[in-house]
Amino acid sequence: MLGQFHCDFYLHGDDPCYNTEGVDMCQELSKVGKFKVFKRTSGVSTTGLTAKLLRLFDSEDVKQARRKEVPKQQFLQTSSKIAYFSNQREPLPTDTIVYMAGSLDLMHPGWIDRIKLAKEQGDFLYVGIWDDEMTRFYRGNDFPIQPLQERVLEALACRYVDEVIIGAPFILTKDLITTLNISKVVVFDTAEDSVMQEHKGVDAYEVARKMNLLVEMPPIENELTLEILASRVLDQKAEFEKKVLKKTNSENKYYDEKQTGLAEVSPVKNA
Repeated sequence: MLGQFHCDFYLHGDDPCYNTEGVDMCQELSKVGKFKVFKRTSGVSTTGLTAKLLRLFDSEDVKQARRKEVPKQQFLQTSSKIAYFSNQREPLPTDTIVYMAGSLDLMHPGWIDRIKLAKEQGDFLYVGIWDDEMTRFYRGNDFPIQPLQERVLEALACRYVDEVIIGAPFILTKDLITTLNISKVVVFDTAEDSVMQEHKGVDAYEVARKMNLLVEMPPIENELTLEILASRVLDQKAEFEKKVLKKTNSENKYYDEKQTGLAEVSPVKNA
């Protein structure tokens, strides 16, 4: 498969990596010198995200029952980790400073396309990210798919993002605009982050509009959104559920052994 897509290496975290047939891909690819390992971010996995996307289509009874479950948090955030992801850049006095905001839930190519277009409007880009409570209030209890701390790291990892406003307001204020010396506020005509019906009349960018700072971008052709991704997962629900169950069991075993000191690092993973 790597040859088909002209890839030099397969990269994976330092945790078990099995395909749907139960084959350890780390071992197989290491044999041909195509495997590289990096330190896994504990508590964050594509398997878990896939499971969350499937839950968007659960019945209300199932959703109500799940809300009573005790939250399970494995991801540990630190200030040094945030600094590591950041590009450490400060805006110059001559920079045209641009601002865009949203949930940035499940950083996917659609978000990256919008962020890139926003950055093209100036020299320095601030990305405001709503916190979990704000996102739930305007989007509904099914959102966000990822907690704020995960979304922040993903945004910082994007080459077009210069700085992130953690827990940005939904309604943009004059104070934020003047404090950050914002010259342009970019808003996209997109289905992403569509708010619930009771909030449709809220103009989050009224202040920016009155200050003549608002840049309203047209729709992006063939735009990807979280909802489109979720529908793709739903189309292959049976296959994904089988894979998620298998991967979740192996990941849970990995974390349990890691906590008790029983987890061993395979010699392959030092390749």
